Amino acid sequence: IYIDGGIINNSALESICIPANLNIQGDGGMFCSENLINVEYAETMNEATIVYAEMYRSCSKLQEVKLPNNITKIEEYAFQGCTSIKEIHIPKSVKQIDTWAFTQCYSLRNIYFESADCDGLDEAGFAGQIRFIHAPSGGSIEKYCLEHPLLNFVPID
Repeated sequence: IYIDGGIINNSALESICIPANLNIQGDGGMFCSENLINVEYAETMNEATIVYAEMYRSCSKLQEVKLPNNITKIEEYAFQGCTSIKEIHIPKSVKQIDTWAFTQCYSLRNIYFESADCDGLDEAGFAGQIRFIHAPSGGSIEKYCLEHPLLNFVPID
């Protein structure tokens, strides 16, 4: 199954479950809906997956996103303006988070990384809103937290 951008824009849907056989192709604002509260992916998608640019932009009621175990990248502005999300879990497979992916996520206080390393944190939009970053010790994520005094690194070894 293949889908492209704008599939549920401004719909009444509150929850979506993305099956493993869905081939998502990137286009800005794919799942932008002010009514969306919950997004769940299959545990592992059939192919490497990306959270595309602006995919969940301005989903102001979005509270929970369960990302698949083989997601590789979170692109720019992916969760911009998701003002109700409080925490997110980043699978070990994510190696890159792009510019302002989490900007204006005013309720986001905890990010849980399964990996000790991830590129792009300086531009991801964490500083100023996130309070706790949980990750294995000794990698680029811990170093990033030490360089930003408002962030608290919580080791999960």
